[in-house]
Amino acid sequence: MFSKKKSLPILTYIFVGVIGILIVLGTVAFGLYKFVENEIPSFIEEQNKGKETKSLIEMGKILAGFEEERTYLVLLQNNHELRPTGGFIGQYSVITVENGNVKEFLAGDAGVLDTDAPTGVQVPRSPAPLKTYLSQNFMFFRDANWNPDFKKAAAQIAQIYALERGERADKLDGVIAIDTSVLEAILKHFGPVNVGDITFNEQNVIDTLEYEVEIGYKERGIEKRYRKLIIQEMAEKLMANAKNVSPIKLPKLIKSAQTLANEKHIVMFDYDTGLQTWYEGNGWAGTTGDLSDTHFVQVVDANLNAFKTDRVVERSIEHYITQNNEVSVSSLSLTYKHLEKTADYRTKEYRSYTRVHLPKNAKIVSVDGVVHDENGDIGHDDYLIGNKRIVGFFHKVPLGQSETITITYETPAPKSSESLKLYYVKQPGTNEPKLTVDARFGKQVASIKGGGSKKDKNFTFDGDLKIDRYFKIDF
Repeated sequence: MFSKKKSLPILTYIFVGVIGILIVLGTVAFGLYKFVENEIPSFIEEQNKGKETKSLIEMGKILAGFEEERTYLVLLQNNHELRPTGGFIGQYSVITVENGNVKEFLAGDAGVLDTDAPTGVQVPRSPAPLKTYLSQNFMFFRDANWNPDFKKAAAQIAQIYALERGERADKLDGVIAIDTSVLEAILKHFGPVNVGDITFNEQNVIDTLEYEVEIGYKERGIEKRYRKLIIQEMAEKLMANAKNVSPIKLPKLIKSAQTLANEKHIVMFDYDTGLQTWYEGNGWAGTTGDLSDTHFVQVVDANLNAFKTDRVVERSIEHYITQNNEVSVSSLSLTYKHLEKTADYRTKEYRSYTRVHLPKNAKIVSVDGVVHDENGDIGHDDYLIGNKRIVGFFHKVPLGQSETITITYETPAPKSSESLKLYYVKQPGTNEPKLTVDARFGKQVASIKGGGSKKDKNFTFDGDLKIDRYFKIDF
């Protein structure tokens, strides 16, 4: 199941993250620490624009194991097959670091871990959508990232990893998840590389890998359980390129890693409360925190047996708010456009169980555009969890077509002395969903923060959800 590497310098692993290379340790953490150690603190202060350098140094030292040995479970989430925390879990690794060195590196296939789990292992029951639409009664490691809050999902992932007898499960200090955008960044900085007669570069790496692990391995006579070894071979080539990286390149690498984390192509959880607080403060934890005084919207898609179709689905969110006396009426439209017209080994009609998270006090008026299907779906679910009201529904988008679902709901209107906080939460793994906000109030808008524009009693924003969007509107 595993290949093992021991006593390798951590710089060898900079940006080689396909099977769990420590992109975060190798760049943000270890790179920052070494910069300061070499008396180049000014770069850190410039790149982090006011964040405390001391905090970054201390967190980097902990991450890279300078205070004590640390072990991380690193997940490769394929966001071409989107799941709540970023993508389907296909590959993973377990990495142990101490004093800036990788002591042990284990790489594995999630499907093999599930298949080889001990007979009779008591994994949790599947959530209803997995049972209904995938006929899957139990939740295995590959599907364990069902909770969109990565802090909670990471706990579930680690639990199932331990139940399935994953190696070093009792030693884990944290969980880090990366997606295909990280791999593209790696090839941008350290590619191209050749594996046999295949050349991998930033533009073709995802398409080529998906072909090789779905079709190509059969043509090459490779056993299915070993079909992903090509990833390891590619990683070894990238390691060779990264091994002697010049310190001059580190600023660009660090900036790239920070951008990927800001855009939630990297999400992180740690059992150390100091590190976890640091992740959350930087927006890298994939968790929303307290939203009790905020009008928030979070759309969470889960690809259910639609192959790798998310790569050709274009998303847009349109939110229209109209204040009517003491009530604000919202019309939230989600549009999915299927850009491919022909089915193949990785493309078919899009199928997703989608959850829309709204404020707890939201009153759902209607949900339009959800089609009843052969499974007897009643249309949509409506329930409360903590401070969130969740509307969930299963939907399909045929090849070459578009689908729009519109949720109409009411929330209390802000009082004249209050501010309105609007928060749009990006789902990890998505690229640049379009976001349009058009809010019309019964009173003058005095000022806004976070972007957009105001005119008289109106606020508008026309952009994307590449990162979380937060707006504060004062009256």
